Amino acid sequence: MSLLHVDDTPGLQRVQMISYLSYTLPSLLGSAFVLLVIVSLKLYSKALNRIVFFISLGDFLLSLPLEFFVEATETTCMIEASIHYYGIISSLYWTSLFAVVFVHISKNSAQLILQKYFKWFLGVGLLLPLPWIAFLGLTRYYDTRIGNFCYHSGTTTFDYQVLVVSVIPPLIAIAVNAVCYVTVFFRLRNVLQGSSHQNQGVNLLALFVFPLILIVCWTPHIVTYVLYELHIDVNDNIQIPLGFLNRLQGILNALFYGLSPVVRQSLRQGVRELCSRRSTNTKERLLFDQSTMRQSAISSGTISDY
Repeated sequence: MSLLHVDDTPGLQRVQMISYLSYTLPSLLGSAFVLLVIVSLKLYSKALNRIVFFISLGDFLLSLPLEFFVEATETTCMIEASIHYYGIISSLYWTSLFAVVFVHISKNSAQLILQKYFKWFLGVGLLLPLPWIAFLGLTRYYDTRIGNFCYHSGTTTFDYQVLVVSVIPPLIAIAVNAVCYVTVFFRLRNVLQGSSHQNQGVNLLALFVFPLILIVCWTPHIVTYVLYELHIDVNDNIQIPLGFLNRLQGILNALFYGLSPVVRQSLRQGVRELCSRRSTNTKERLLFDQSTMRQSAISSGTISDY
């Protein structure tokens, strides 16, 4: 779906640029924050954090503002599209898997499922985006370039290429996450009552928002597509920001992941350990400097060694 055309005004191109940067940069920073927290605090060993790691990795790839670093050509469009669509499909897949696994939390079988089948989930997650990337290359999907941005100039109503690339994947993910969200919603009270302590319940509530974030971020994308194909006039100043709303998923995931008591406690502990190490290093450095100065003074005869 092409939101802009060659004959569009510079004003609309500015709207696109502002929307793109406003959504992309926060998500890039948010996704990087989650990846850094999981790696630096060694949270990857926990099964659910592994899924969050790969969700954020997908959001990070999607949020890379590659358009601002290379000129749009047929080759660069394909490279950028491959990176972004790998991120899109990966993020949709891992968030949907997260929602499915979350349903089993009420049955206390989520951790067991992840530990037993995670290698299979990982294999599927790594390979799943490849057919879409191959489709982009074989069909030369991005055939129009405006400035540094690449577009698909769909000429027919409900273009099958647009359906395959931009509609079917998020539509399936929205459906899966919606079903799982509703299922868990009615079990949530029992799940929270079964939590061993309050922090665990708050942690579950924070993670429970992940499927909802996907639904909120991607539904306007589908609505924009339908309105566009049905030739229903929507103000471009509204349509263009809605089309980029899916890129907010990274920052929203990061915000709610940061609200998790487990993550906040790990962050506080990590900061304390870092400050403690710096304090210890400073003391050791001062003692070493004092010892060096004393030895130097003794050698020069300034003070006596007694």
